[in-house]
Amino acid sequence: MATKLKGSKLEAEVDKCRGECNWEKLNHLITNIRTRNSGAEKLIHLVDGELSLEVFLQKHAGLQDRIEPRAQHKDFLRRAEGQLRNAITNNPGEATIVMEAYLLLAKLYYFCASFNEALSSIEKSQMDKATTQFTTLRSLKLAAEGYAVKGLAIEHTLPKDRKENDVLYKRVVSSFEKSAELALSYISELEKSVNSSSSTSTIPSPNIRIGGLLEIALERVSYLSLRRNTSDRRWDLEGLEWYRKIAIALSDKLVVMKLHQRLCRQLAEVLLRGMIDVGYDSAAIYSKSESLKFYTGSRNYFAPASRSEETILLLLISELLASKNIRTSNTTDDEILDRVQLIRNLKKFIIYYQLFYLIYANIIC
Repeated sequence: MATKLKGSKLEAEVDKCRGECNWEKLNHLITNIRTRNSGAEKLIHLVDGELSLEVFLQKHAGLQDRIEPRAQHKDFLRRAEGQLRNAITNNPGEATIVMEAYLLLAKLYYFCASFNEALSSIEKSQMDKATTQFTTLRSLKLAAEGYAVKGLAIEHTLPKDRKENDVLYKRVVSSFEKSAELALSYISELEKSVNSSSSTSTIPSPNIRIGGLLEIALERVSYLSLRRNTSDRRWDLEGLEWYRKIAIALSDKLVVMKLHQRLCRQLAEVLLRGMIDVGYDSAAIYSKSESLKFYTGSRNYFAPASRSEETILLLLISELLASKNIRTSNTTDDEILDRVQLIRNLKKFIIYYQLFYLIYANIIC
């Protein structure tokens, strides 16, 4: 069937594979795109370069689906770089293709440790000046990754001067914030795409990955927002709200179950340390509670009313998700069981701490 695809049907199938990051099937469609009168000839250089880059990154990613930037990577990515530059040269009137090609180049240069070139490609993509919404799932993801690359590249080039450092630090946080917002939108749309075609989906949902860049952005925006600037050792409530906002947004998304488990554990650790000495009040939790009340018409749900309740709830969720990972992860069972046991130990510590506090409070009263 794939050999008969042409025109709009071929473009739609290519978009679907790119959006779901199904590089194996996209590799089979390359032949169709190259065919004369395929109706998708303008995509050939973009898709070819993208495929070379993504397959390389997937092949060299570790257990966390991440790969460290190294200058040596450029030797293996010269063909991908050439194809992406050809996509820009051959499609001057195709704004979307040009933008996506530059964003892919920025990603390529970042993983080749060419951070200034990555930032230059981000600027040339004119991503910030885009006047229309992203038309495809892939465009949305590339934009989210573009802001993540921007934040990471600036971090790698931070100067030693503290004043200038603080200014750039704010740009880093701003980039990760934009990346996180777009990443959450992408994850939501990806989940819809997978669910709507569950019977004919190109790949099973447990095998779909959002990629290391987006996971880093979602983790970094929360962590960095906890600190107001590089010289301030106090912790900010905004970072805590970012953790909550992301954890709530990912709570019903199967495609990011591992990331959700990790973020729940991290948020529990932040709450356990008690570094944010403020009254318990969360805009993210309040908004979710109001939403549940509106859509269900009842109050038969649990919403944490204290830091301790939220910590225990997060650890219970993290334990449940870690247990589910035993059935879906390629990680060894021993490694997963160790993680589950660590979470259980932390949960027990919290409960014992609460009991001790109640006993002590009764004694002094």
